[in-house]
Amino acid sequence: MNGARSLFHYDKMGYDLQDFLAAHGYQVISIPLPFRHSGLRKLALKNFLTGSRHSRFHFFMGPETFKEFKAELQTYATSTLTIVGEHSELTGLHFRSAPLSYRLHELFCCLSFTRAEKFKDTLPIQKRADYDRFLDHCVQLAEDEAIGEPK
Repeated sequence: MNGARSLFHYDKMGYDLQDFLAAHGYQVISIPLPFRHSGLRKLALKNFLTGSRHSRFHFFMGPETFKEFKAELQTYATSTLTIVGEHSELTGLHFRSAPLSYRLHELFCCLSFTRAEKFKDTLPIQKRADYDRFLDHCVQLAEDEAIGEPK
């Protein structure tokens, strides 16, 4: 799930990673959320979850996005999530360095009293081996969730 965005940064979380997962058979959905207004973002998420109440999802998000949507996600207990960041189980990945545009995005967010995710929490994965590690993580999540399903 995308954190706050701006004209300096409006890419989807994971960049090409979402296309990579889709190419390996996963259904990947980027929930269309407004750029910054937290109240409108929460409403858009609530509407998405209400319309999808019979579906299960695994959400990936950074810590700032989790803080923003924690209450909404708790009401949708059938799904699971991975919070990407310092204390994530996804450690040791190699990320690209933040481009100037992302630094401008962070400044813009700060000036508009919004917290941007750290650049590495947007999953700007750099190496092909790390794409494979992320895919392995998704396979493990799918297997764990299948074990937990009622038969």
